[in-house]
Amino acid sequence: MRPLRVCFLAQLPALFAPIESVWRACAADPRFDARILSIPAIYEWSANPSRIPADLVMGFLRERGIPFVNEGRAWLDAWAPDVIFVGSPFELQRTAEFQVEDLAEIALLAYVPYGFEIGGGGWQSQQFGAPLHNLAWRIFARSERVRRLYEQYGTRGADNVVVCGHPKLDVLSAALADSVRPPDAPRTVLWNPHFDIRPNGDGWSTFKRYWYSFPELFARCFPDMHLIIRPHPLMRQAGGGTGLYTEVDDTAWRRWVSRLPNVTIDDAVSSIETFVRADALVSDTSSFLFEFLLTKRPICYLQHPDGPGLNEEGSIVDSFYQAGTLEEIAEFLGQVQRGDDPMRDVRIAAEQEYLHSTDGRAGERIRDHIFESLAALVAADNTEELALTAR
Repeated sequence: MRPLRVCFLAQLPALFAPIESVWRACAADPRFDARILSIPAIYEWSANPSRIPADLVMGFLRERGIPFVNEGRAWLDAWAPDVIFVGSPFELQRTAEFQVEDLAEIALLAYVPYGFEIGGGGWQSQQFGAPLHNLAWRIFARSERVRRLYEQYGTRGADNVVVCGHPKLDVLSAALADSVRPPDAPRTVLWNPHFDIRPNGDGWSTFKRYWYSFPELFARCFPDMHLIIRPHPLMRQAGGGTGLYTEVDDTAWRRWVSRLPNVTIDDAVSSIETFVRADALVSDTSSFLFEFLLTKRPICYLQHPDGPGLNEEGSIVDSFYQAGTLEEIAEFLGQVQRGDDPMRDVRIAAEQEYLHSTDGRAGERIRDHIFESLAALVAADNTEELALTAR
């Protein structure tokens, strides 16, 4: 029997991270021929669309020693994969030759959610009912709770959804297991602001509320600790598109932050190293609220009463500390400084419910599911049945 051919589309570093452990599991298995195809991404925001060349993700893959091809759609058609992993449900982010309706004609489509679904406010149709969700042969969901959201909000339902844990957590689990904290390292807090700044203040971001006051408070009142600010990678593009956070704003803010003795900005492609270093997280609505659970360390959710709200997965914030003012942020920072964490047990209990499995083997489970589902059809060279499987 020939190996199962699985292609992983790599558009952006952030979209490859959720499927990296799946690729590694398949690449290490002789039953598979696993290859990565780098493709460009299109970023649409308001009236400021921009095309992000494949060079960005290619540089990321080269730095990590990950092999890939950059030969476009013609190469994909010639290679004829059995399965294609698509990293984003947003068709506007892909060029014409990589729209899912066309891709579904040549292979089975698979999807691992690029983030941890938490946003509400009408966002459900994009999270659970986009064309990719409807055309995918398999959606690999992190938990039974998420599978039920596909049943509730998806136009197709959940007949193509398999619960396996989230493979993005495999890499973080390994990094945390291997990490050794220096005994003299200062307590470190990670602040994670969202990019969604809107004119009427009803986006997910609280950044413009605290962009100067939070770092100033930290530098003045907590000089023995370290603050790492990790703005969303799309902050500058999104803010530029709306005019609410311009290049001038960004330059001035970064210059000001650079003068604070215990505050730094993290623009690294991967968040793994910062997660390992951080003793606590302060975050807007974000996947980080779920991912940081693996560290077992304190989490503070920044409330935004005027924002779009949360979906059913948003109940996880009840397991976190919460802050809606600078004074409440300061209270949380004081707890971190003292080493107080009265919600630790509640937070750890939430990990199993919301993440399902964090054993570092989600990628292997996905690989095995693909093989068990398709091996017989590939062995029989039954391309007609494979096509029917896709539908």
